[in-house]
Amino acid sequence: MNLDEIAKVTQPGTSTDELGYTTVYEALLRDRRDAVWNMLEIGVLKGASLKMWRDYFPLAQINGIDIHSYEPGTFGERISVFHADQSDPKRLHEVMREIGNLDFVSDDGSHKTEDQITALSTLFPYLNPGAVYVIEDIRTTGDISQFLKNYQHFFCVPNDMQPEKHDGTILAVILK
Repeated sequence: MNLDEIAKVTQPGTSTDELGYTTVYEALLRDRRDAVWNMLEIGVLKGASLKMWRDYFPLAQINGIDIHSYEPGTFGERISVFHADQSDPKRLHEVMREIGNLDFVSDDGSHKTEDQITALSTLFPYLNPGAVYVIEDIRTTGDISQFLKNYQHFFCVPNDMQPEKHDGTILAVILK
């Protein structure tokens, strides 16, 4: 199954017909499915996307961080969730010392520019060569665009995204 098909099962409402992000993720990651061994999702909410990533990456340990605490095992096998705020570099370093380097990061956390910058600058050294780091729901104006000039990156607007529905938000893809 491709990512959109998995998303329709694990998290109805976030598949291509709703946001379009799974189409972008599929294009970015389809050739890396067996090469992603360790990933991190910032912003867990109800854990549906953690299950989506687990089903998409058959060999990966799926890690999440969230400002809410979850009991170990809450979301099933190969999924660990850590209580952390993406705006706290000290806590991010603690989590990374526990989980190790990453092949893929999806930042769907606070959506605050300053938090996105803090998380990226803190986590980037923990990315393996060839890793992909995606920040969801950004605006290409202001501080984030200036900050991203320090990284190899590009912006993606999913094909079916309706700008008026999403207030012009897009994905930033950072490569290592």
